[in-house]
Amino acid sequence: MTHRPFKHFGIPLSIISAVVLMAGAGSVFAASNTHFSVVGKIQSINNAKARVKIDGHVFAVVPSVMGALHKVGDTAQVTLHLNPQGKVIGVTRMAHIVHRPTGPVTAISSTSITVGTTVYPLMPGALIHYHDFILTTATVPLNSLAAVDLNSAGTVTAVWLSTDPNLPQSPTISGLLTAVTSTSITLNGYTLTVIPNVLVRAGNQSVPYGNVIVNDRAMVRLDQQGVVDFIQLQPQGAAQGTVTADTASTITLGTTVYSYAPTVTIRYNGYTLTPTQIPVGSLAVVQRNAMNQVTAVTLKNDANLPRAHQVSGTISTVSGNTLDLAGYTLTMAPNFNIAYDGVSSLSNSVAVGETAHASLNASGQVTQLTIGTPAQH
Repeated sequence: MTHRPFKHFGIPLSIISAVVLMAGAGSVFAASNTHFSVVGKIQSINNAKARVKIDGHVFAVVPSVMGALHKVGDTAQVTLHLNPQGKVIGVTRMAHIVHRPTGPVTAISSTSITVGTTVYPLMPGALIHYHDFILTTATVPLNSLAAVDLNSAGTVTAVWLSTDPNLPQSPTISGLLTAVTSTSITLNGYTLTVIPNVLVRAGNQSVPYGNVIVNDRAMVRLDQQGVVDFIQLQPQGAAQGTVTADTASTITLGTTVYSYAPTVTIRYNGYTLTPTQIPVGSLAVVQRNAMNQVTAVTLKNDANLPRAHQVSGTISTVSGNTLDLAGYTLTMAPNFNIAYDGVSSLSNSVAVGETAHASLNASGQVTQLTIGTPAQH
């Protein structure tokens, strides 16, 4: 088998033999007498800006090398030679790939990779691809399926993973968080490392990572190394349960405590209630925003209120500004009216055992109480 030799385009031999280092996008190279090289596949060449993109990383190019880049062509496997400032000053097309062995990765180190039972040396700076991710040898899971590009010397110039149980195929993933720690989250079966000071958004505002809890729904973005660098909390949807506690600021369904949003609305049939009007024991459905706050409560039942805005029955107790009528504990509206001797004083105008008919407003308070209406059965 005959292989095409490396092509050199007027590149100094000292540069071609330089140490090969992998450089990230936007990398800054300290000024020194050492030149650097990057190995990878050309994705695009931008003539107007004198830029070349190689495996997701963009580098500036000195004008004299633009022609050489076009000679090797797009999609070519190349070595880019960089000056201490990270600018491309030369390009070498790599030897054609002899073949591409495939199989499970059974061992990997910084200098070699074992595919099946065969050990191959790794070229310094060889990129390890998994979809949009560029991995390190330390993050390649064993038994992942891989194809390796070999040059004429039998050295691996690139690794292409087709499976990785630790990473999704896309850098964005959405779902329900099933575990959250200070350094990781678990989403759709993937346990993903979270960068320190990760950006978390809930709606249009930034929130601390501590706001991220189990059962949150979220869209997560991963950087090129597969690490979470952004979390967008999404509206959490509905939760249903029996109200076991209720305060002015929280509602508890079962054993789960939810905080109220500042503008929460609470409804039961045609009533609009306040948080403290929710009776314990009611069945409730709550809607939650991205910060897991309750924005709306819908009661399925309410022991203190009839379904209709009218109720008739026998008065069983009278206390302060409340009375029990037909089994319901009703509160008087501030300006309620009693049709009984023209007196609007609850304690002075009604008595236990009397029959009454009550009209309720949208807040569930009695606005009109008529004494003497026959009880309805």
